[in-house]
Amino acid sequence: MNKYFKLFYKYVMVGGARAQFILAGLLIIAQIIVIIIDSAGSIVGLRSPFQGGGNEIVQLQMGLIAAFSLAYTWILGGHVRIELIIDRLGARGQFFINMLSAFFGMVYCVLVAIGIYEEAMDTQMLMIRTDMLRIQIAPVMFLFSLSFAHFALLLFFEFIRNCLGLIRGTDSMNYMSALQVTHLD
Repeated sequence: MNKYFKLFYKYVMVGGARAQFILAGLLIIAQIIVIIIDSAGSIVGLRSPFQGGGNEIVQLQMGLIAAFSLAYTWILGGHVRIELIIDRLGARGQFFINMLSAFFGMVYCVLVAIGIYEEAMDTQMLMIRTDMLRIQIAPVMFLFSLSFAHFALLLFFEFIRNCLGLIRGTDSMNYMSALQVTHLD
């Protein structure tokens, strides 16, 4: 069972986080293209193909970029933590603080994912669109919800790892921390 758990974590959780991060990178490239086309059109005096709605596209992309980067940033250890306090604690204290952090983060992400999903369903039924380009908002909201649900599942694994570490006093599931970017292949 432990073998399948490791495979699930490696390919579904970490692989999903990498895929979202790649999508975030592609969105950044698309965002740059939208800004260049929108800006160049206004400087030269040409009409922008976005009809003044380039800002709407950029705003939707910014939110998706942030949401898609959550899980991958967590795996890399890039989220800000209270290292000054945690480093002074023993191993069990560190596991306890990390366990609480993962638990409350998981609960928050689940609530956000559910809330965004419910809003997306309402938005879909009401056919709410952006003002200028009339872009339907519901698909973007579904992507937000999916991204937060994936991050909540990642935090659930982190919570389990820290619970076991608290009980055993050691990181028995250290393969999770070993699955850094260089060791994923």
